[in-house]
Amino acid sequence: MVEVLFDVVILGFGPAALSLAIALHELPRPLNVLILERKPCFSWRGGASPLNGSRMRTSLLQDLVTQRNPLSDFTFINYLWATGSLVDYTNLSLVNPPKSVFCHYLQWCASKIEALGWIRYGHEVSGLEPLSVANGEINTWRINAKDIKGGTLRSVEARRVIIAVGSQAKLSPPLSSFRSHRRLFHSARFHEALPDIQSNEARSLNIAVLGGDDEAVEIFEHLCSVASDSKVVLYLDDTALRQTDTNPFLSSAVQTPNRLPYELRRCLGAQGDFRAVAPTVHSSVLSRLYLLQYSQLVKQGNRTEHNSRICTSKEITHARTSEGTSRILLDVTDISTGVAEKSVPFDYIIAASGYERTEHQRLMARLQSVLDSLDGSVTVDSSYRVNFKRGKVAAQSGVWVVDGFEIESGDAFSFLALRTETVLQSLFENDKTGTQDGKHTEAGTLVERATL
Repeated sequence: MVEVLFDVVILGFGPAALSLAIALHELPRPLNVLILERKPCFSWRGGASPLNGSRMRTSLLQDLVTQRNPLSDFTFINYLWATGSLVDYTNLSLVNPPKSVFCHYLQWCASKIEALGWIRYGHEVSGLEPLSVANGEINTWRINAKDIKGGTLRSVEARRVIIAVGSQAKLSPPLSSFRSHRRLFHSARFHEALPDIQSNEARSLNIAVLGGDDEAVEIFEHLCSVASDSKVVLYLDDTALRQTDTNPFLSSAVQTPNRLPYELRRCLGAQGDFRAVAPTVHSSVLSRLYLLQYSQLVKQGNRTEHNSRICTSKEITHARTSEGTSRILLDVTDISTGVAEKSVPFDYIIAASGYERTEHQRLMARLQSVLDSLDGSVTVDSSYRVNFKRGKVAAQSGVWVVDGFEIESGDAFSFLALRTETVLQSLFENDKTGTQDGKHTEAGTLVERATL
């Protein structure tokens, strides 16, 4: 069943899509917009955190809209005012909002977009395909989706498609076969593991946390508090925990307009090469954690007997089920010496192994023949518009991919509103002229294209 032609269809409804939806809503002319989301309601990964007092790493002004339109009704400040909590929040003197408060802000914004009738929850998109060809150019896209609850297949058509499906939890190869094991949880699902861990408070547990970023360290710190009688160990492959670079000059450089998508600017070296971004931890978290470790050392000099331990330069090489139990045995190798250590059985493993952003590749699988790349990979220009072969797609049509970069860790709130403005300008820049704008890039030009 095919419906009306939409001006814009957005796939996914996380913070990136929410920011874009707000911008489309605030345009002076009405648009026919549809948002397809697999989940039954709006959700944000940071909002699921059970960590008390966990705060955003970004300023309250780095919300969904302020850097793009500070007069918007959707700013964090206006949310506080509209909900009668502006004075109370001001008394906290917090520049970085608690994640729980910021989550309420996102849900408040999402409810206003829901009231527009733009969103269809519970719809899983299987892919998109070119539909209409005029003068040899594609000017319409068909999006195929299934109603998860009813099983009904639907097709919608749009001039412009924005893929904003975000990230998916990933596990390292040694743990991939344990994805559905009841003792292993990705850090994104820590809130599901915590009640079970706390219900076993009467007995001492062996718990492993894997990773060296903010997410891993905050979970480790929380477990040390709520499971104080248990043995909790943090494994990381680096020689030490690394502090997050809060250099304001670097932040300004990231936000300064140039020919790269925002996500890649922080990783760009002086010679124009991309540097890998190592996991980092905020300074305030590192300070608390160091104090915790030092307090243990004062009470008990033997580090190997501490209830909470940080093990650096460790690689998890293999995992298997402990014989006769449901515990998981981890084979650990010391990276600095190459020596395999004694396998340790764990009651619970929390893997902060990061996220991958590959869903857009699946959704665009049927478009490979028109993509402007030799290997069929998806590349975008500085406005996040997908690069198609010259003359294949009409100027007024196109596909945009946001949240598709794996090179940058952490969330995108520091530049989210700025990125939305970039995409918004690109969406409609050719409506009047009907001509290409010259932004289409040639293969291999590093500063003008980015591979997703």
